[in-house]
Amino acid sequence: PMAAPAPAASGPPTANPQDKLRFAIMGYINSLAQSSTQLSDEAKESLEVSVQCMSEAFKLKLDDEEASKRLAIKPLTLPKVFDTGLQVLSAAGTHRSQPPHPAAAGVPP
Repeated sequence: PMAAPAPAASGPPTANPQDKLRFAIMGYINSLAQSSTQLSDEAKESLEVSVQCMSEAFKLKLDDEEASKRLAIKPLTLPKVFDTGLQVLSAAGTHRSQPPHPAAAGVPP
């Protein structure tokens, strides 16, 4: 007997902040591979492979229109978000020279 299909979700699934970060990192690396004039062809290919590996590991695809709608941070860019975060931390006096322990950031050991 075949299993009944899952009921349709109402509206798009909520975007997981970690998936948004992963998607942004993949997009950033992909843009480096596509547009950098300072990288060798071998380096660009390595970046493309890294995006493919992350895509498989995280089950996210940059060319997935639905995922892009849920996860893209446009018009922001990852470097802009990073720079702004550093400025905020610096202004608050909480900037550290070393990142917090990975477990504190929700990253498994």
